[in-house]
Amino acid sequence: MISYAIADSSRYAHFESLSAYIHKILQKDPTHILLRDKERESLVLRAKAFAKFKDRAKLLLHTDYELAKALGLYGVHLGSNAFDKIQSVKACGLFCVVSCHDASEILKARELGADMVTYSPIFDVPNKGKAKGVEELKSVCQTIKGIKILALGGITDDKKIEAVLEAGADGFASISYFIS
Repeated sequence: MISYAIADSSRYAHFESLSAYIHKILQKDPTHILLRDKERESLVLRAKAFAKFKDRAKLLLHTDYELAKALGLYGVHLGSNAFDKIQSVKACGLFCVVSCHDASEILKARELGADMVTYSPIFDVPNKGKAKGVEELKSVCQTIKGIKILALGGITDDKKIEAVLEAGADGFASISYFIS
């Protein structure tokens, strides 16, 4: 099972440092950690601090594949508006994850060479649109093969993790599960 922690810059304020935040995430032993920081001027400094955890999990940056490559990180996570960047990420030798919100986006990501997608939102999350639910996740996982699919959105506890795994997801991604 893939457990994908999203370290979001909006959550840093609750911790004394990025390092303390990542240490909290690591208590739940994720296989992958994404640093999602959209504040460009601070990203390089934070990414360098983040890279110090390469021996603890597979580390990914949000969008910036050149910085991810320069720091020797595992990969990059692209938003659903960045399908045109998949081939550049792969040309850098990086693992590529893409945010997807419907089956056609998953198929497009697979066709363009992405390694994995997040599919969301599965459960209710404020300001993220209508939840897809476990049955829709199950349908997508049964019909689309050849790419790893992670459930994302509202996954806050072990019961929800169990539900998405039973639906056929290859794993889950979450912000709040890893810091609860």
